[in-house]
Amino acid sequence: MNRGLVLGSVLLAFVLLAGCVQPEATPSPSPLPSPTIAASPSPIPSPSPSPSLAPVELEYEVSGFFSNDPQQKATMTYWFEEEADCSGKKALNGIYSVSGSQMGGGTVWGKTTYYYESGELASTDLSQKSGLMFEASRVIQAPIIINFLQELFASAGKDFASSEVWDSTKPLVIKDVNFFSGSKQNVSVVNKGAGSGATPCTDFALYSTNSPGAIIACATKPTEAAPYSITVYIKPGDDWPANAGNFPTWKLVRVPAKEASGESALLECVDFVRCKHVESPSQSERDACEAGGDKKMRDEYDANQCVSAYACKTVNDIAVEQVQQMQGPSCGMPSQSVMDAVANCIREDRGGINWSNDQNGCVISASC
Repeated sequence: MNRGLVLGSVLLAFVLLAGCVQPEATPSPSPLPSPTIAASPSPIPSPSPSPSLAPVELEYEVSGFFSNDPQQKATMTYWFEEEADCSGKKALNGIYSVSGSQMGGGTVWGKTTYYYESGELASTDLSQKSGLMFEASRVIQAPIIINFLQELFASAGKDFASSEVWDSTKPLVIKDVNFFSGSKQNVSVVNKGAGSGATPCTDFALYSTNSPGAIIACATKPTEAAPYSITVYIKPGDDWPANAGNFPTWKLVRVPAKEASGESALLECVDFVRCKHVESPSQSERDACEAGGDKKMRDEYDANQCVSAYACKTVNDIAVEQVQQMQGPSCGMPSQSVMDAVANCIREDRGGINWSNDQNGCVISASC
């Protein structure tokens, strides 16, 4: 009620009390309806953004992988640059490089796809950096470095990420898998607890039916931030005999970094290739081949660089094949002195060969 209405009512009451005037009834004003205030809607929480998986950089030091000499080392660096859907599979596309003394001091490049849910790692053929600018003409079985344990399990039809081996110290036997040899073996996997590497990982001891001791592989367990497993290192166990021969090793040299390569590349979904098993020659077959000193047992490869057969070849034939692989298709054969140097390295099993090429990519020298 406003001030004027209150003052009018007071005056009217005064007149009535004096008995001078009989007023008409004044209707009371109808109260105004209270305004309806709509309740504020409760805010809908925004969904948490999915963690970005790319880019990520993984750098490994590798020994004795590309040659039999453990002193020959290589650096393998992977850059996964983008997340992708490759034929309905979640994947990371990227590139990788291999450099160091095992590569003759040079660097080769390839494109790669990691189908991380299945643990499958795909690779194009290794080439010069310019090969990254074009669609891949050939795919190969990728070097099994970052996904060693996943591939070991996958080749037996098992999923490493969800395996019971993560929560049990009981040996888990994986049957009929390739394990650092040319023959299939059964491998027993034992969880040994926390490892010690560039990033937290779990140690697994791997015992094969033919190995003299354990191989230790340390792997990360998939998480929401990194829903894939990587192998952090491979090394012989403490019980590996000193006289058992050299063994390829590799290790992640630092924590995975959220870094891109900075290189220009035509990224693509690379098809996965898993080579079929081909039984390797027996020791007696190798000895018979190499008895004369001028022949060596060598692998033969298919279009995907998978071993398709084994053949006893002359040292000179092997030298010609290796030179052709290390130079362009338009190059002729180098001088006889270069060919003799290559043949001697092969004959004496001197390990990797150091190559020098001219500006046209043709071999001009070679040394053990």
